[in-house]
Amino acid sequence: MNVIDILTNRQIQYREAGKDYLIKCLNPKHDDNNPSMRVDKITGTYHCFSCGHKGNLFTHFGATPNFIDIEIFKLQDKIRNLFSNTTLNMPSDAVPFCRNYRDISARTYMEVHAFTSNDKEEFKGRLIFPLYDIRGNIKVFVGRDLHSELKNKYLFYPEHTKPPLFPAHPEIWKNTLIIVEGPFDVLNLMDKGCYNVICAFGTNTLVKTFKERLAHFEILGVNKFYIMFDGDKAGVSAATRLEEAMTKGGINAETIELPEGRDPGDLTEDEITVLMKRLYGDEDSSC
Repeated sequence: MNVIDILTNRQIQYREAGKDYLIKCLNPKHDDNNPSMRVDKITGTYHCFSCGHKGNLFTHFGATPNFIDIEIFKLQDKIRNLFSNTTLNMPSDAVPFCRNYRDISARTYMEVHAFTSNDKEEFKGRLIFPLYDIRGNIKVFVGRDLHSELKNKYLFYPEHTKPPLFPAHPEIWKNTLIIVEGPFDVLNLMDKGCYNVICAFGTNTLVKTFKERLAHFEILGVNKFYIMFDGDKAGVSAATRLEEAMTKGGINAETIELPEGRDPGDLTEDEITVLMKRLYGDEDSSC
């Protein structure tokens, strides 16, 4: 017997979320109206991200697992880990970035652990941000040219590594999150008091992977995503594609259009306050 057999036989409603199935919590003390339990498709291990309840589906229902499937999965997982060294450490010479830059305060840079370093040649002359996964592991470093002297404005280290959404744990406001393009869009909004924001790292990144990458936030209660890309032709086009894809995929999404030539990274505090009032009303516009 496998995981899908158990769910089907017991008429437990589910939907796919990457490597997991998403179901209502099995904890009888948790009234889980918005499904918040992830069940590993192969091993049956489950974890409710709302109440914290953990266990194994096979043990819970007294079923015998298909051990061959599980052993094959474990072997595949080990192979993936061998070829993917994705847990990184902060450089030993990292210097916290604690000054104002691009109209963003030192406080905000320190909140996201920004730093400078000469540990690697690629890091020199760049402002570096560690990108964490939801477990708190550093998966990628992204660096931005500080002096406009380097060949490439942005650096991702290691190369060819898919960056996680940034930040890993945004503050969800009224069950919504705002998706922007780049890290300085996030930082500017955070600096001006809007913390329910995540960075997609580019305009096309989420179109094919939004179901897997946004499932965690749905579990935490997000029921609407605002897409706020740059106000140029490329940004508008990408936002439209992403909104259409998310809507077809059953996710509530709405595009926020910015004036031509503007982007979230250069919005003023007053403009952000007006935006929040438009989205959430005058009663409490701070997020």
